[in-house]
Amino acid sequence: MDHVTGAARSEDVRAHNLAAVMAHLDLVGRASRAELSATTGLVSGAVSSLVQELRDARLVRPAGASEPGAGPRPPRRGRPTEIVEIDGSDLGFLVVQFLMGQVRVVGTDLAGRSLHDRTLALSTPVGDPAALADVLVAPTVAGLAGLRAAGARPVALAVVAPAPVDPTSGHVAFSVDFGWRDVDLAALLRDRLPDPPGRVMVLNDAQTATHAETVAQRRAGGPADDLVYLKADTGIGGGVVVAGRLLRGTTAFVFQPGHVVTVPGGPACTCGKRGCLVTVAGPDVLLRAAGLDGLAADAGFPAALDELFARHDAGDATTVGAVRENAAWLRLALVNVCVLLQPRVVVLGGYLARVRDLLLDEGDDGLGPAGLPGAPQVIAARHGADSALQGALSLCRGTVLASPGQVRAT
Repeated sequence: MDHVTGAARSEDVRAHNLAAVMAHLDLVGRASRAELSATTGLVSGAVSSLVQELRDARLVRPAGASEPGAGPRPPRRGRPTEIVEIDGSDLGFLVVQFLMGQVRVVGTDLAGRSLHDRTLALSTPVGDPAALADVLVAPTVAGLAGLRAAGARPVALAVVAPAPVDPTSGHVAFSVDFGWRDVDLAALLRDRLPDPPGRVMVLNDAQTATHAETVAQRRAGGPADDLVYLKADTGIGGGVVVAGRLLRGTTAFVFQPGHVVTVPGGPACTCGKRGCLVTVAGPDVLLRAAGLDGLAADAGFPAALDELFARHDAGDATTVGAVRENAAWLRLALVNVCVLLQPRVVVLGGYLARVRDLLLDEGDDGLGPAGLPGAPQVIAARHGADSALQGALSLCRGTVLASPGQVRAT
Protein backbone atom coordinates (compact mmCIF):
# COMPACT_ATOMS: atom_id res chain seq x y z
CA MET A 1 0.00 0.00 0.00
CA ASP A 2 2.85 2.38 0.92
CA HIS A 3 4.56 1.54 -2.35
CA VAL A 4 1.40 2.40 -4.28
CA THR A 5 0.95 5.61 -2.33
CA GLY A 6 4.58 6.56 -2.91
CA ALA A 7 4.26 5.90 -6.63
CA ALA A 8 1.11 8.00 -6.78
CA ARG A 9 2.86 10.86 -5.02
CA SER A 10 5.78 10.61 -7.40
CA GLU A 11 3.40 10.82 -10.36
CA ASP A 12 1.72 13.85 -8.79
CA VAL A 13 5.07 15.58 -8.37
CA ARG A 14 6.04 14.85 -11.97
CA ALA A 15 2.68 16.12 -13.23
CA HIS A 16 3.19 19.32 -11.23
CA ASN A 17 6.70 19.77 -12.65
CA LEU A 18 5.53 19.19 -16.23
CA ALA A 19 2.86 21.84 -15.71
CA ALA A 20 5.46 24.23 -14.26
CA VAL A 21 7.63 23.89 -17.38
CA MET A 22 4.63 24.46 -19.67
CA ALA A 23 3.45 27.44 -17.62
CA HIS A 24 6.82 29.17 -17.91
CA LEU A 25 7.03 28.56 -21.66
CA ASP A 26 3.51 29.92 -22.04
CA LEU A 27 4.53 33.06 -20.16
CA VAL A 28 7.85 33.80 -21.89
CA GLY A 29 7.41 32.10 -25.28
CA ARG A 30 10.69 30.19 -25.41
CA ALA A 31 13.49 29.28 -23.02
CA SER A 32 16.62 27.20 -22.64
CA ARG A 33 16.80 24.24 -20.30
CA ALA A 34 19.06 26.29 -18.04
CA GLU A 35 16.45 29.05 -17.88
CA LEU A 36 13.74 26.51 -17.12
CA SER A 37 15.89 25.06 -14.34
CA ALA A 38 16.43 28.53 -12.84
CA THR A 39 12.77 29.56 -12.95
CA THR A 40 11.24 26.27 -11.78
CA GLY A 41 13.89 25.49 -9.17
CA LEU A 42 14.43 22.01 -10.62
CA VAL A 43 17.84 20.49 -11.19
CA SER A 44 19.05 20.41 -14.79
CA GLY A 45 18.75 16.63 -15.07
CA ALA A 46 15.09 16.74 -14.02
CA VAL A 47 14.38 19.53 -16.51
CA SER A 48 16.03 17.57 -19.33
CA SER A 49 13.87 14.56 -18.51
CA LEU A 50 10.70 16.66 -18.39
CA VAL A 51 11.49 18.45 -21.66
CA GLN A 52 12.15 15.11 -23.36
CA GLU A 53 8.80 13.76 -22.17
CA LEU A 54 7.07 16.88 -23.45
CA ARG A 55 8.89 16.58 -26.79
CA ASP A 56 7.82 12.95 -27.10
CA ALA A 57 4.23 14.08 -26.54
CA ARG A 58 4.70 16.83 -29.18
CA LEU A 59 3.90 19.49 -26.62
CA VAL A 60 7.24 21.29 -26.95
CA ARG A 61 9.74 21.54 -29.79
CA PRO A 62 13.04 23.25 -30.59
CA ALA A 63 12.29 26.95 -31.07
CA GLY A 64 11.75 27.88 -34.69
CA ALA A 65 11.67 24.24 -35.77
CA SER A 66 8.82 24.81 -38.22
CA GLU A 67 9.06 28.54 -38.86
CA PRO A 68 9.07 29.52 -42.55
CA GLY A 69 12.58 30.03 -43.83
CA ALA A 70 14.20 28.48 -40.78
CA GLY A 71 17.29 26.79 -42.17
CA PRO A 72 20.02 24.83 -40.42
CA ARG A 73 21.61 26.64 -37.55
CA PRO A 74 25.32 27.49 -37.86
CA PRO A 75 27.68 25.14 -36.00
CA ARG A 76 28.65 26.20 -32.50
CA ARG A 77 31.60 25.25 -30.36
CA GLY A 78 30.97 23.30 -27.21
CA ARG A 79 27.69 21.81 -26.12
CA PRO A 80 24.82 23.51 -28.00
CA THR A 81 22.14 25.36 -26.02
CA GLU A 82 18.72 24.15 -27.07
CA ILE A 83 15.91 26.68 -26.92
CA VAL A 84 12.44 25.16 -26.71
CA GLU A 85 8.93 26.50 -27.20
CA ILE A 86 5.40 25.13 -26.96
CA ASP A 87 4.35 22.93 -29.88
CA GLY A 88 0.92 21.30 -29.66
CA SER A 89 0.24 22.16 -33.31
CA ASP A 90 -2.02 19.09 -33.49
CA LEU A 91 -4.25 20.33 -30.65
CA GLY A 92 -6.96 22.87 -31.44
CA PHE A 93 -9.08 25.19 -29.30
CA LEU A 94 -12.11 27.18 -30.45
CA VAL A 95 -13.88 30.15 -28.87
CA VAL A 96 -17.29 31.46 -29.94
CA GLN A 97 -18.32 34.85 -28.57
CA PHE A 98 -21.77 36.30 -29.14
CA LEU A 99 -22.96 39.86 -28.66
CA MET A 100 -26.10 41.64 -29.73
CA GLY A 101 -25.98 41.26 -33.52
CA GLN A 102 -22.49 39.79 -33.79
CA VAL A 103 -20.74 36.42 -33.49
CA ARG A 104 -16.95 36.08 -33.37
CA VAL A 105 -15.23 32.70 -33.83
CA VAL A 106 -11.50 32.28 -33.15
CA GLY A 107 -9.35 29.16 -33.05
CA THR A 108 -5.72 28.47 -32.14
CA ASP A 109 -3.37 25.59 -31.45
CA LEU A 110 -1.81 24.96 -28.05
CA ALA A 111 0.85 27.64 -28.50
CA GLY A 112 -1.79 30.23 -29.41
CA ARG A 113 -0.99 30.30 -33.12
CA SER A 114 -4.05 31.49 -35.04
CA LEU A 115 -5.86 28.83 -37.09
CA HIS A 116 -9.28 30.43 -37.59
CA ASP A 117 -10.75 33.92 -37.19
CA ARG A 118 -14.18 35.05 -38.37
CA THR A 119 -16.48 37.93 -37.40
CA LEU A 120 -20.10 37.59 -38.51
CA ALA A 121 -23.00 40.02 -38.36
CA LEU A 122 -25.79 37.68 -37.28
CA SER A 123 -29.14 38.18 -35.61
CA THR A 124 -28.82 36.88 -32.05
CA PRO A 125 -32.36 35.96 -30.89
CA VAL A 126 -33.57 37.20 -27.52
CA GLY A 127 -35.74 35.18 -25.16
CA ASP A 128 -35.27 31.65 -26.50
CA PRO A 129 -31.79 30.19 -25.81
CA ALA A 130 -32.47 27.25 -28.16
CA ALA A 131 -32.93 29.73 -31.02
CA LEU A 132 -29.56 31.32 -30.24
CA ALA A 133 -27.93 27.88 -30.13
CA ASP A 134 -29.36 27.25 -33.61
CA VAL A 135 -27.70 30.46 -34.84
CA LEU A 136 -24.34 29.48 -33.33
CA VAL A 137 -24.20 26.04 -34.95
CA ALA A 138 -23.06 27.02 -38.45
CA PRO A 139 -20.19 29.35 -37.42
CA THR A 140 -19.10 26.83 -34.78
CA VAL A 141 -19.07 23.93 -37.26
CA ALA A 142 -17.07 26.11 -39.68
CA GLY A 143 -14.59 26.95 -36.93
CA LEU A 144 -14.09 23.31 -35.94
CA ALA A 145 -13.61 22.44 -39.61
CA GLY A 146 -10.99 25.20 -39.84
CA LEU A 147 -9.05 23.64 -36.96
CA ARG A 148 -9.17 20.19 -38.54
CA ALA A 149 -8.11 21.58 -41.94
CA ALA A 150 -5.03 23.02 -40.21
CA GLY A 151 -4.21 19.57 -38.79
CA ALA A 152 -5.42 20.30 -35.26
CA ARG A 153 -7.76 18.01 -33.36
CA PRO A 154 -10.40 20.11 -31.52
CA VAL A 155 -9.81 19.59 -27.81
CA ALA A 156 -12.02 22.24 -26.23
CA LEU A 157 -14.77 24.65 -27.25
CA ALA A 158 -15.68 27.71 -25.17
CA VAL A 159 -18.73 29.90 -25.66
CA VAL A 160 -18.27 33.42 -24.27
CA ALA A 161 -21.53 34.87 -23.01
CA PRO A 162 -22.32 38.46 -21.96
CA ALA A 163 -23.97 37.15 -18.80
CA PRO A 164 -23.07 35.70 -15.38
CA VAL A 165 -22.17 32.00 -15.49
CA ASP A 166 -22.70 29.81 -12.44
CA PRO A 167 -19.25 28.49 -11.40
CA THR A 168 -20.69 25.16 -10.21
CA SER A 169 -23.19 24.20 -12.91
CA GLY A 170 -21.67 26.10 -15.83
CA HIS A 171 -25.14 27.40 -16.68
CA VAL A 172 -25.88 30.97 -17.71
CA ALA A 173 -27.42 32.05 -14.43
CA PHE A 174 -29.21 35.15 -15.61
CA SER A 175 -29.05 37.31 -18.73
CA VAL A 176 -30.61 40.76 -18.69
CA ASP A 177 -29.88 41.29 -22.37
CA PHE A 178 -31.17 37.94 -23.62
CA GLY A 179 -33.89 37.30 -21.03
CA TRP A 180 -32.57 33.97 -19.71
CA ARG A 181 -32.44 32.23 -16.35
CA ASP A 182 -30.50 29.04 -15.56
CA VAL A 183 -29.71 28.05 -19.16
CA ASP A 184 -27.37 25.15 -19.98
CA LEU A 185 -26.09 26.74 -23.17
CA ALA A 186 -23.18 24.29 -23.44
CA ALA A 187 -25.59 21.34 -23.64
CA LEU A 188 -27.84 23.14 -26.13
CA LEU A 189 -24.90 23.73 -28.47
CA ARG A 190 -23.22 20.35 -27.91
CA ASP A 191 -26.43 18.52 -28.81
CA ARG A 192 -26.61 20.38 -32.12
CA LEU A 193 -23.00 19.79 -33.22
CA PRO A 194 -22.29 16.74 -35.41
CA ASP A 195 -18.86 16.12 -33.87
CA PRO A 196 -18.28 18.25 -30.76
CA PRO A 197 -14.93 18.38 -28.92
CA GLY A 198 -14.57 16.43 -25.71
CA ARG A 199 -14.98 19.58 -23.64
CA VAL A 200 -17.60 22.28 -24.22
CA MET A 201 -17.89 25.11 -21.69
CA VAL A 202 -19.58 28.49 -21.28
CA LEU A 203 -17.62 31.40 -19.81
CA ASN A 204 -18.56 34.91 -18.71
CA ASP A 205 -17.10 37.61 -20.95
CA ALA A 206 -16.03 39.98 -18.17
CA GLN A 207 -14.32 37.27 -16.12
CA THR A 208 -12.41 35.91 -19.12
CA ALA A 209 -11.42 39.42 -20.17
CA THR A 210 -10.12 40.10 -16.66
CA HIS A 211 -8.04 36.93 -16.87
CA ALA A 212 -6.59 37.97 -20.25
CA GLU A 213 -5.71 41.47 -19.11
CA THR A 214 -4.11 40.19 -15.92
CA VAL A 215 -1.89 37.82 -17.91
CA ALA A 216 -1.03 40.62 -20.34
CA GLN A 217 -0.07 42.90 -17.45
CA ARG A 218 2.24 40.25 -16.01
CA ARG A 219 3.88 39.64 -19.37
CA ALA A 220 4.45 43.37 -19.74
CA GLY A 221 5.97 43.57 -16.26
CA GLY A 222 3.16 45.79 -14.96
CA PRO A 223 1.21 45.54 -11.69
CA ALA A 224 -1.31 42.73 -11.84
CA ASP A 225 -1.87 41.43 -8.30
CA ASP A 226 -4.55 44.04 -7.45
CA LEU A 227 -6.43 44.92 -10.59
CA VAL A 228 -9.91 45.98 -11.64
CA TYR A 229 -11.22 45.45 -15.16
CA LEU A 230 -14.23 47.53 -16.23
CA LYS A 231 -15.92 47.30 -19.60
CA ALA A 232 -18.98 48.57 -21.43
CA ASP A 233 -20.15 47.03 -24.72
CA THR A 234 -23.31 44.93 -24.53
CA GLY A 235 -23.74 45.95 -20.88
CA ILE A 236 -21.50 47.17 -18.06
CA GLY A 237 -19.37 44.51 -16.40
CA GLY A 238 -15.96 43.73 -15.06
CA GLY A 239 -13.77 41.62 -12.85
CA VAL A 240 -11.45 41.98 -9.87
CA VAL A 241 -8.07 40.49 -9.06
CA VAL A 242 -7.13 40.60 -5.35
CA ALA A 243 -3.68 39.49 -4.17
CA GLY A 244 -3.08 37.81 -7.52
CA ARG A 245 -6.32 35.82 -7.62
CA LEU A 246 -9.44 36.42 -9.67
CA LEU A 247 -12.35 37.18 -7.35
CA ARG A 248 -14.99 34.53 -8.07
CA GLY A 249 -17.33 34.78 -5.08
CA THR A 250 -19.82 32.12 -4.10
CA THR A 251 -22.30 32.75 -6.93
CA ALA A 252 -22.29 33.89 -10.53
CA PHE A 253 -23.12 37.46 -9.53
CA VAL A 254 -19.79 38.56 -8.14
CA PHE A 255 -18.75 42.10 -9.16
CA GLN A 256 -21.63 43.27 -11.33
CA PRO A 257 -20.97 47.03 -11.51
CA GLY A 258 -23.81 47.52 -13.98
CA HIS A 259 -26.29 46.49 -11.30
CA VAL A 260 -25.04 48.67 -8.47
CA VAL A 261 -27.88 51.00 -7.47
CA THR A 262 -26.78 54.45 -8.59
CA VAL A 263 -30.09 56.35 -8.55
CA PRO A 264 -32.25 55.29 -5.57
CA GLY A 265 -35.82 54.87 -6.77
CA GLY A 266 -34.65 55.42 -10.34
CA PRO A 267 -35.70 53.64 -13.55
CA ALA A 268 -36.75 50.01 -13.27
CA CYS A 269 -34.08 47.50 -14.27
CA THR A 270 -34.77 44.11 -15.81
CA CYS A 271 -32.81 42.56 -12.91
CA GLY A 272 -35.70 43.52 -10.60
CA LYS A 273 -34.11 46.52 -8.83
CA ARG A 274 -34.51 50.21 -9.57
CA GLY A 275 -31.83 52.75 -10.45
CA CYS A 276 -29.06 50.33 -11.49
CA LEU A 277 -26.09 51.90 -13.27
CA VAL A 278 -27.13 50.28 -16.58
CA THR A 279 -30.49 52.08 -16.46
CA VAL A 280 -28.77 55.47 -16.70
CA ALA A 281 -25.44 54.64 -18.33
CA GLY A 282 -25.79 51.35 -20.20
CA PRO A 283 -24.72 51.21 -23.86
CA ASP A 284 -28.37 51.04 -24.92
CA VAL A 285 -29.08 54.25 -22.99
CA LEU A 286 -26.10 55.95 -24.62
CA LEU A 287 -27.13 54.87 -28.12
CA ARG A 288 -30.71 56.00 -27.53
CA ALA A 289 -29.53 59.42 -26.33
CA ALA A 290 -27.42 59.74 -29.49
CA GLY A 291 -30.33 58.71 -31.72
CA LEU A 292 -28.68 55.43 -32.74
CA ASP A 293 -30.97 52.93 -31.05
CA GLY A 294 -32.54 52.11 -34.43
CA LEU A 295 -29.13 51.29 -35.90
CA ALA A 296 -28.36 49.13 -32.87
CA ALA A 297 -31.57 47.16 -33.44
CA ASP A 298 -30.84 46.72 -37.16
CA ALA A 299 -27.06 46.22 -37.23
CA GLY A 300 -26.14 45.26 -33.66
CA PHE A 301 -24.38 47.04 -30.81
CA PRO A 302 -20.81 46.86 -32.22
CA ALA A 303 -21.79 48.58 -35.47
CA ALA A 304 -23.87 51.19 -33.65
CA LEU A 305 -21.06 51.99 -31.20
CA ASP A 306 -18.59 52.36 -34.08
CA GLU A 307 -20.96 54.86 -35.70
CA LEU A 308 -21.45 56.68 -32.40
CA PHE A 309 -17.74 57.30 -31.93
CA ALA A 310 -17.29 58.25 -35.57
CA ARG A 311 -19.90 60.98 -35.00
CA HIS A 312 -18.33 61.91 -31.66
CA ASP A 313 -14.89 62.30 -33.21
CA ALA A 314 -16.44 64.42 -35.98
CA GLY A 315 -17.82 66.79 -33.33
CA ASP A 316 -21.54 66.03 -33.66
CA ALA A 317 -23.11 68.04 -30.83
CA THR A 318 -25.82 65.52 -29.91
CA THR A 319 -23.37 62.64 -29.78
CA VAL A 320 -20.75 64.61 -27.83
CA GLY A 321 -23.36 65.54 -25.24
CA ALA A 322 -24.61 61.97 -24.93
CA VAL A 323 -21.08 60.63 -24.47
CA ARG A 324 -20.22 63.25 -21.83
CA GLU A 325 -23.33 62.48 -19.78
CA ASN A 326 -22.66 58.76 -20.05
CA ALA A 327 -19.04 59.24 -18.98
CA ALA A 328 -20.11 61.26 -15.92
CA TRP A 329 -22.18 58.31 -14.63
CA LEU A 330 -19.40 55.85 -15.41
CA ARG A 331 -16.85 58.03 -13.63
CA LEU A 332 -19.03 57.92 -10.52
CA ALA A 333 -18.94 54.11 -10.64
CA LEU A 334 -15.19 54.10 -11.26
CA VAL A 335 -14.51 56.39 -8.29
CA ASN A 336 -16.59 54.20 -5.97
CA VAL A 337 -14.89 51.01 -7.17
CA CYS A 338 -11.46 52.53 -6.57
CA VAL A 339 -12.38 53.72 -3.08
CA LEU A 340 -13.79 50.30 -2.16
CA LEU A 341 -11.03 48.11 -3.62
CA GLN A 342 -7.94 50.36 -3.92
CA PRO A 343 -6.56 48.57 -6.98
CA ARG A 344 -3.09 49.33 -8.28
CA VAL A 345 -4.33 49.34 -11.85
CA VAL A 346 -7.68 49.82 -13.56
CA VAL A 347 -8.06 48.37 -17.05
CA LEU A 348 -10.73 49.90 -19.28
CA GLY A 349 -12.37 47.63 -21.85
CA GLY A 350 -15.10 47.98 -24.45
CA TYR A 351 -15.79 51.60 -25.33
CA LEU A 352 -14.55 52.80 -21.92
CA ALA A 353 -11.04 52.95 -23.36
CA ARG A 354 -12.31 55.57 -25.82
CA VAL A 355 -13.65 57.83 -23.06
CA ARG A 356 -10.68 57.43 -20.71
CA ASP A 357 -9.90 61.16 -20.72
CA LEU A 358 -13.49 61.97 -19.74
CA LEU A 359 -13.41 59.42 -16.93
CA LEU A 360 -10.23 61.03 -15.61
CA ASP A 361 -11.39 64.59 -16.26
CA GLU A 362 -10.75 65.66 -12.68
CA GLY A 363 -7.29 64.08 -12.55
CA ASP A 364 -6.11 60.70 -11.35
CA ASP A 365 -6.08 61.82 -7.70
CA GLY A 366 -9.88 61.91 -7.80
CA LEU A 367 -10.02 58.13 -8.10
CA GLY A 368 -8.38 57.29 -4.79
CA PRO A 369 -9.57 57.76 -1.21
CA ALA A 370 -9.49 61.47 -0.26
CA GLY A 371 -6.21 62.54 1.29
CA LEU A 372 -4.49 59.21 0.67
CA PRO A 373 -1.69 58.58 -1.84
CA GLY A 374 -1.65 55.81 -4.38
CA ALA A 375 -4.20 56.60 -7.07
CA PRO A 376 -4.42 53.65 -9.46
CA GLN A 377 -2.88 53.51 -12.89
CA VAL A 378 -5.68 53.64 -15.47
CA ILE A 379 -4.93 52.00 -18.82
CA ALA A 380 -6.75 50.79 -21.90
CA ALA A 381 -7.17 47.04 -22.29
CA ARG A 382 -4.06 45.62 -23.93
CA HIS A 383 -6.17 43.20 -25.98
CA GLY A 384 -8.68 45.88 -26.97
CA ALA A 385 -11.99 44.40 -28.09
CA ASP A 386 -10.48 40.89 -28.01
CA SER A 387 -9.92 40.63 -24.25
CA ALA A 388 -12.74 38.15 -23.62
CA LEU A 389 -11.74 36.04 -26.62
CA GLN A 390 -8.10 35.92 -25.61
CA GLY A 391 -9.02 35.10 -22.02
CA ALA A 392 -11.26 32.24 -23.12
CA LEU A 393 -8.55 30.86 -25.42
CA SER A 394 -6.06 31.06 -22.56
CA LEU A 395 -8.42 29.15 -20.26
CA CYS A 396 -9.09 26.52 -22.95
CA ARG A 397 -5.39 26.02 -23.57
CA GLY A 398 -4.89 25.95 -19.82
CA THR A 399 -6.82 22.67 -19.61
CA VAL A 400 -3.86 21.04 -21.40
CA LEU A 401 -1.05 23.24 -20.06
CA ALA A 402 -2.06 22.40 -16.49
CA SER A 403 -2.12 18.63 -17.15
CA PRO A 404 0.38 17.99 -19.95
CA GLY A 405 1.19 14.52 -18.67
CA GLN A 406 -2.26 13.35 -19.73
CA VAL A 407 -1.64 14.20 -23.40
CA ARG A 408 0.25 11.77 -25.63
CA ALA A 409 1.22 12.13 -29.27
CA THR A 410 -1.08 10.21 -31.58
